Amino acid sequence: MKKYILLTLTLLLISCSEPQFPQTFTPLPKAVCEDLLWESDKNIDAVISLMQDAGVTNIRLPVRWSMIETAKGTYDWTKLDVITDKLTKAHISITAQFLSVPSWANGKTQNPLSPLDWADCYPPLNISDYTEFLSTVVERYKDTIKEWILFNEVNLDYFWRPHADPAEYVAYLKAGYNVIKGIDSSIR
Repeated sequence: MKKYILLTLTLLLISCSEPQFPQTFTPLPKAVCEDLLWESDKNIDAVISLMQDAGVTNIRLPVRWSMIETAKGTYDWTKLDVITDKLTKAHISITAQFLSVPSWANGKTQNPLSPLDWADCYPPLNISDYTEFLSTVVERYKDTIKEWILFNEVNLDYFWRPHADPAEYVAYLKAGYNVIKGIDSSIR
């Protein structure tokens, strides 16, 4: 009986103590996807501040071609410059997601009566328009943006119109990869 009580007390003592494990776990960085180009200018600082408060270290930032090159060869970098500068100062690294083909490049116009028309999800008619813009944007931000995602969920008809086309997407993916690696081989 004494052995049983001693064993029970020992087990109870062990169970009450906090186990000591080696520190081998490294927490993963906190990341968000936030479309700051669509965000109102007056809200950008507040959104980035909330990210910092939450411990965010990385953002997947949509880079919308249609909002930057509204006509062939006409660029407006103002908002993206401000956003990338603020994120860099906040120590939030950027994974850029290339999205939103402008109507001049894909020949489609958004139907205002059909909110799910998503005309910007049709691929460009000429792959050279795509590679030219991608080259311009990657060159501009090569010191700030070190990761790129080319398009979004291209396996869904919503995001690669009119229907998902793996062979067509692979052609764009290869061309984009070659453009990016030609500018800076360290960019992922």
